Amino acid sequence: MLFRSLQWKYPTVEDFLDDADIDDALVVWGKIRGADFAGSLSGFHPTAQAAVKMSLIDPLMSGDEDQIRAVLRKILDYPA
Repeated sequence: MLFRSLQWKYPTVEDFLDDADIDDALVVWGKIRGADFAGSLSGFHPTAQAAVKMSLIDPLMSGDEDQIRAVLRKILDYPA
């Protein structure tokens, strides 16, 4: 699979996430990262596995750019 970098042309992360031109890239990225996360759940309690799958992995691997954006926004908006 060929990957290319996107030139950062956005004043904010929110502007980046709102750009429809990155829809395809978000879907590809989500499937890759979702699979990475899924592969790291084996040591989790089954209840935790189900929660992470539902809230993170399923949306990332959904192929729906809006669900992927929502996950990224939740991560970005999480209080430090």
